[in-house]
Amino acid sequence: MNESHRKMAAEIKKEIQLEIAHVLFIDIVGYSKLSNNDQHAAVEELTRIVRASEQFQRAEAASRLTRIPTGDGMALAFYTSPEAPAQCAVEISRALKEHPRLQLRMGIHSGPVSGVVDVNEGANLAGAGLNIAHRVMDCGDAGHILLSKHVAEDLEGYQRWRPLLHDLGSYEVKHGVRVSVVNLYDDQFGNAKLPQRFETVQKRRTRLRWAAMAATLVALAVVVAGIATFSRYRVRSTLAAPAAPEKSIAVLHQQELQVRASTTRGQLLAPLTRPSPDGLTQPCGPAVKWSSGAAGRCRILTVAANITPQRIHGQPLARLTRPLRESTIQQCGLAAR
Repeated sequence: MNESHRKMAAEIKKEIQLEIAHVLFIDIVGYSKLSNNDQHAAVEELTRIVRASEQFQRAEAASRLTRIPTGDGMALAFYTSPEAPAQCAVEISRALKEHPRLQLRMGIHSGPVSGVVDVNEGANLAGAGLNIAHRVMDCGDAGHILLSKHVAEDLEGYQRWRPLLHDLGSYEVKHGVRVSVVNLYDDQFGNAKLPQRFETVQKRRTRLRWAAMAATLVALAVVVAGIATFSRYRVRSTLAAPAAPEKSIAVLHQQELQVRASTTRGQLLAPLTRPSPDGLTQPCGPAVKWSSGAAGRCRILTVAANITPQRIHGQPLARLTRPLRESTIQQCGLAAR
């Protein structure tokens, strides 16, 4: 490169340093799969379509445009307004209807760029504005015109752009950076279909949502099953528990006596009870058969368990009956002082 070219590159670098640019990144889909001849033909066809765009011609005439070839496409940096790259993308997308073999995807972002001198000592651009536009474009498929959220918010201020903007959410690109992307389309341009990368993310989120829901239902089922099992165990334990022993009494004579042990049908009768000084009967012994004591002593009723003390200070006890195991009823008589 001669000296004049070097000076021109230095001047361009100085002029565009640290300037905000509205970048349109354009990529030929499937470029690497084309033959060399087809690659050259595709680039030439893209160049003709871009140069025919009204927005391109206006910006170039005003010297407010920088063109950067990328091999399989190009980047256009506008220094006018955020509408310029969006309108240029719309014009290119409409023109592609007459060139169905050429598949493009486009990305737009506004950000700082600075001038650099490339290896050929020519003027070039670098900066976040260019990098983010490229990453936004990478999120799309053939026919998509994708905008960064920043550009979309700028365009929302214009009524004619508002119904054309469709938020896709965020996507993680290189180095863990997440970009918020908006799809620009209508019936005449763009691609209304969800980009494949976002579709993959959406399916993954759906699977995770269903997995979380299934885990919650399983945990709930385990809790319900545990409660049901515990309740059945409680019911069975209650039904299996022995019934409370029935109470019986031994009616004694007026004077303090002690029942001596005797036998009935060869079984030993244990001593039962006797009245205590305070008028309370003492607990009976083990369950025995009914028998009668000697005359003038007492009548003994079969005892099934210990009895609760009953007061007998001059108050007659009601006539009591209770079923024995043989389903017979013994009468205790009236207990009187």
